[in-house]
Amino acid sequence: MKVLVRGGYGLNNFGDDALMITMYDHIKDILREDEFGFYCTKADYFNELLPAARIISSEDLFSKLDVDMLVYGGGTQFFSFPNTQVKYLPKMTLKKLKYFFDYKTLKSVVLPRLRGFKKVSGIKAAKTVAIGIGVGPFVKDSVEERVAMQTFRQLDQALVRDVVSYDMCKSWESKGLFLGSDLCFNSSFVSNYFTKTKPAADPRVIGIIVRDWKHTDEGHAYYGKLLEATRIWQQKGYEVKYILFSEERDPEWLDIIKRENIEAMIWDARRYTFKAFIQELAGIDMFVTARFHGAIFAALLNKPAVCIEVEQKLKIVSDNFKSFDCWKYPFDVNQLVNYVEQIRADYANRIRLFQTDLDREIARGDQMFSLFRQAIQEL
Repeated sequence: MKVLVRGGYGLNNFGDDALMITMYDHIKDILREDEFGFYCTKADYFNELLPAARIISSEDLFSKLDVDMLVYGGGTQFFSFPNTQVKYLPKMTLKKLKYFFDYKTLKSVVLPRLRGFKKVSGIKAAKTVAIGIGVGPFVKDSVEERVAMQTFRQLDQALVRDVVSYDMCKSWESKGLFLGSDLCFNSSFVSNYFTKTKPAADPRVIGIIVRDWKHTDEGHAYYGKLLEATRIWQQKGYEVKYILFSEERDPEWLDIIKRENIEAMIWDARRYTFKAFIQELAGIDMFVTARFHGAIFAALLNKPAVCIEVEQKLKIVSDNFKSFDCWKYPFDVNQLVNYVEQIRADYANRIRLFQTDLDREIARGDQMFSLFRQAIQEL
């Protein structure tokens, strides 16, 4: 196999599914479909999302798999938080951890998988690249930080998505370091899946993208405050739509939505096409989002947003767009309500402000993919 892409795919998460789609679309323009694959969780819904994609899971690797290039394909694959950090370093080499550590869910996925490493020989890659990757945050001197540092020192190319990740990789002396953007910020992805919409004359539809958060006590504290703000907006005449990017990953919010009898739009590749779900999002005037890719899609749709800072990447994306606000701990309800009121009052100007910021991110994304494509062509 020429290229194997490693990511948090296969969990029916709209953000990670978007990363997989854009990686697939770019690589298939260079390689035949039998020359590349995805190392991730196997899932039935791939039959609808990407039926031709070749999927390899850890259960498949009972013998060594040789690839020309191993790719860490976007997302936040390297991080640790106080409530969910791994407490010990398993008895295995950092090289093996480099290929097999799954950081998407440290307690429910990583630890059970560690037991399977004993029967897996592993992946041997001639070249290793990261593209559109986010790095950190880390609990100081944690297992995850040490593994990430070792991994990024051994990479042949580190194409990262934000300045915080760039600075960290620079301190680790990563080779081939480039400040790119999120994988979704690229011209072909935008042209394939997005259409221009006319800004609302009277913006009153709020899309609230929620996510479960167990990694820190502070990040978890937004739940009740958001529900209180929702009731205030409804009293003010706003239409509020709740959105879940992953039913599997957000059981707490799924229970809250059922208990509160809240109508919600939930991503499921078996019920929506990818483009159809984006079109549903396009009908919303502004977003309040606890998910990083909620902010990314708001930007691509030219919709103002309030980012709920449950973790640092929400602050990073908020800083990148002048049309965004950032709601921080301890999550004052009146502040959030006022942010939405300010967006509505300044809506036309917020829309105008998008172009420069969006052009910058897409230009970085296009250059990042150009470097990546060049690396594949040199194999």
